[in-house]
Amino acid sequence: MTEFRDRSRTTYHGGTYTVYNGTELRNQPQRQIRIESCSDVVGRYPFPNALRIIKTSKDGRLNGSDSNGNKCTDYLLENISTPSSGWGGIPQIDLEALATQAMASTNPSRPEVRVPVFFSELRDLPRLVQLAGRSITQKAASANLSWQFGWKPLIGDLTSMLNFEQSVDKRMIELKRLQSSTGLKRRWTFSAESGSVTTGTTTLNSFQAIVRADYQDIPERQCWATLTWRVNQSYVFPVSDAATRSLAWRLVTGMHYGQQIGNLWEAMPWSWLIDWFGNIGDFIEASDNSIACVPESFCIMNNSKLTRSHSITEISEGFSVSGLKAVKEYKYRDTVSPTASITASFPALSGRQLSILGSLAILRSR
Repeated sequence: MTEFRDRSRTTYHGGTYTVYNGTELRNQPQRQIRIESCSDVVGRYPFPNALRIIKTSKDGRLNGSDSNGNKCTDYLLENISTPSSGWGGIPQIDLEALATQAMASTNPSRPEVRVPVFFSELRDLPRLVQLAGRSITQKAASANLSWQFGWKPLIGDLTSMLNFEQSVDKRMIELKRLQSSTGLKRRWTFSAESGSVTTGTTTLNSFQAIVRADYQDIPERQCWATLTWRVNQSYVFPVSDAATRSLAWRLVTGMHYGQQIGNLWEAMPWSWLIDWFGNIGDFIEASDNSIACVPESFCIMNNSKLTRSHSITEISEGFSVSGLKAVKEYKYRDTVSPTASITASFPALSGRQLSILGSLAILRSR
């Protein structure tokens, strides 16, 4: 029976302090230093379930004494706080776009190197050794584009071809796992994201001892997907190892007839720019049905963390601070539809992307 659960727990702490020349010992009131909540679903095995875990923690213990007899023992800093905002430009998660990317990256039908596209682009090889333009700036712009769209992908393709036999062997293993009763289980890790750092100054304590600090709020996020590919019952695999290897060879090189739409897209002059603002390339690769299979038990995990890092700038003589930290963390598991979809966005462009656009603008202005 399906059961929805919500659970939470809170951890408290309170130290001790002495005032008035050591004549009075007092206990600090208990304060929250850690709050954890968990929402999940049970009773649906073997189907995956959604999960939500939120953790907030703050800590910082003041110890020491001064010449007046004031003394602190594991005294929790008065104004230590957990960061609640400042995710610093990390974009909201688009589950559909991530699901499509994971499918494209783990699809048993995906190519490792598109040989037809590689040979079609070799006709541009003579131009890669030319630095067009009449000025130094234009020569630099032309050199940048030659590297980004010529030498860099050419070297990448040649490297893939050098590892060709290893890629075919790995694909054969995938095809055999795909035929098993458990299916082909894959895990795909997306690029880690980090946002801009927020800075500030705060007074952490003003009772018994003065403690001031500069702080930085550092946002970061990691995402990964898990899924199981299962072949359609109507699909017939090759019987012999030789035939299976031939199939793996065609898939790895992009020579399978089912991969030609992807080859055409990659060969289009401006497809790279379109994919900066959409996911048509991922959609085509995720939808490639050269091997008739579908993903199941599809989940995307997200671990987002906002950490406040302190640097003490002032503290009363005779006192010290230990265990200073403040963190807010989200751990989510979402079940997603095993269907590729086309999405569009206007993302913040990376340094590489901006350099390409700048080089194009310089050459266009000639």
